[in-house]
Amino acid sequence: TRYANDLQQELRALSAQTGQPIPFTTAQAIGIDRNVLGRLVSARALDAETSRLGLSVGDTEVRDRVLDIPSFGGLDGHFDRASYEDTLQRNGMTVRDFEAQVREDAARTILQGAIGAGLATTPTYEDTLFTYLGARRNFVWAPLGEDLLETPVAAPTDEELQGYYASNPTPFTSPEIKKLTYTVLMPDDLLDSVNVDDADLRETYEDRINEFVQPERRLVERLIFADQEAGEAAKARLDAGELTFEALVAERELDLADIDLGAVTVEELGDAGEGVFAIEDPAVVGPLGSDLGPALFRMNAVLLAQNTPFEEARDELSREIAGDRARRQIQAQAGDIDDLLAGGATLEEIAEETDMTVGTLDWHPEVDAPLAGYDAFRRAALSVSVGDFPELIELDDGGIAAIRLDEVVAPAVQPLDDVRPLAVELWQAAETQSQIRDIATGFIAQVEAGTDPATLGLTATIERDMTRDATIPDTPPALMTEVFEMEQGKAKIVEGDGQLILVHLLDILAPDETDDEIVGLRNAIVGRASQDMAQDLLEAFTRGIQTREDIRINQTALNAVHANFQ
Repeated sequence: TRYANDLQQELRALSAQTGQPIPFTTAQAIGIDRNVLGRLVSARALDAETSRLGLSVGDTEVRDRVLDIPSFGGLDGHFDRASYEDTLQRNGMTVRDFEAQVREDAARTILQGAIGAGLATTPTYEDTLFTYLGARRNFVWAPLGEDLLETPVAAPTDEELQGYYASNPTPFTSPEIKKLTYTVLMPDDLLDSVNVDDADLRETYEDRINEFVQPERRLVERLIFADQEAGEAAKARLDAGELTFEALVAERELDLADIDLGAVTVEELGDAGEGVFAIEDPAVVGPLGSDLGPALFRMNAVLLAQNTPFEEARDELSREIAGDRARRQIQAQAGDIDDLLAGGATLEEIAEETDMTVGTLDWHPEVDAPLAGYDAFRRAALSVSVGDFPELIELDDGGIAAIRLDEVVAPAVQPLDDVRPLAVELWQAAETQSQIRDIATGFIAQVEAGTDPATLGLTATIERDMTRDATIPDTPPALMTEVFEMEQGKAKIVEGDGQLILVHLLDILAPDETDDEIVGLRNAIVGRASQDMAQDLLEAFTRGIQTREDIRINQTALNAVHANFQ
């Protein structure tokens, strides 16, 4: 039962991620059933160990854990016995079984905590990772462009073009094409048949009046202090430029998300409303009164009042309501269409009997067609094979479709005459890069000898204290990797994304341990390493139990569970 329930939850989660039901055969193909079984075997192995140790928890702990589960609450938010029993019954469990499971989970948690407790990394491990991640470089870089060439690269001769075409077939090869026949029904196809009267529009407008009529608001963050003096001292530090508001929040061991009030009206801010709304540009004000004590308020943006009358909102509401009703009509038809497909009806026959329309598409991953923009359609097109029976595809805007693969056209190199303009363009780009590279290669020795790149006609930029994860706009992605592999004083040409960059490494620097971010990096390394060690130790401990115990899987029982998912 536990395996069946966990497997069902995993399938629901996967379906929610993909936006469509996942057949059990597909779940098996990607190993969902084996993952669920593996987790349960590991859990039962740990349960066996807690039993061997005599480790358990009392009824009070079980009671407290059950009371803390939100789904067992009633309308008042408190634990409700009837809701508790009903929820368990709907999930195929009894109260006794569930509470036994809670007791096992609690004991297992104690064992897992004990296994991973007290682990610490070695200083050598910490220092090695810290030095690698926090290392810095100072370097000069300069882009190498066509301005280095005396004349632009001319068009290739026929012989040069033919040679390039023959040596580089990939850009001239057409993709594999799947010739699809599809049938589709979209909400827009039914809009003309949907009637929306003014009474419905006015009712919807009134129900959603807060969307159309909104007072002036501010995007605000609130940082609360114990007393007025503490708030005033913090504000003085901000005004003096000693630290930023973000740093002040971090000092309190908070994140910006913890203090974000979102978009608020003057009334919602209470006593602080007048002070916050008195400023029009982003700023920090306070300390001002709040229901939790003195606070600094950072105003980030002004949201002007909005008043959209019914007449202006009418068309938008009409489209929304009509679209919603069209989607419901499609869902009402989907069952019958699915039955027709299951009964062997062709896509053409379904188009004749329903509101669906039929069409064809030469599909490949880069095709630019409306249907190809839907993830569900793309997944179906990728996986469909010749001979597959069409299945209903639910699109994310409420439409439905089905496809049939009629033919697969293999990739092929297109004749040169058909791709000549592209071939000329690519040859010129490659030849331009080659000539620039040849010229720039002569700069390397000069730069390493101390020549200023500016005297070579280059526009150079100096970067200081750059770490491995730094990014520099408009440079190849490999630039930082290449920089950190260079020797101090050396220069080289870095290439990528059609760019050439001359780089000269000036200094190799150790991590700056006075930088708060770098100190945080060391702490993060220690914390992550400890977590990884604890996880590795838990996995090894669990495998040890599984090796010691005689674990057997009842395949007949598994097959019975799987049969219910077919």
